[in-house]
Amino acid sequence: MPKKWLDTFVDFHNQIVPQIPVLDMENGELPIDKADLLARYEQTIQRNGIAISVLLIENKTEIIGFSAVWIANKDKSTIADGGLTAVAERWRKNNIGTFLKAILLKYLTEKLPNINLINTSNSSINVPVLKINQTLGFEKKADEFIIEFKNSIL
Repeated sequence: MPKKWLDTFVDFHNQIVPQIPVLDMENGELPIDKADLLARYEQTIQRNGIAISVLLIENKTEIIGFSAVWIANKDKSTIADGGLTAVAERWRKNNIGTFLKAILLKYLTEKLPNINLINTSNSSINVPVLKINQTLGFEKKADEFIIEFKNSIL
């Protein structure tokens, strides 16, 4: 993520967090500050990992939405873990979340062909994200709220 967007991203992220259903909350979605975010990226890089984020920005000033994915080791991993996909409230119901996540998945499967499985998760009460994941070809696993995506779908 370009450093000039870090403060704006942190503000956007922390506005979105209270809107996430409690069952979808993990440590990664808690309110963050700039130092936390930079530390997470640094730790990921030190492990030879990679974090990919897609931001949609309006008028070069406002973040409309984002989607992110994390890979533990970009050379050895075959699995990517989906992060938060979020859209500003006034832009919801326009398929922006689906658009952002689709761009992210396309980029990921083209640039990192060793990735053959992408995990993402959401609770059954988070209907908008469940719809995004189903639209993009994720499949529900057993009784868990973990969804698998096989890159052959793209």
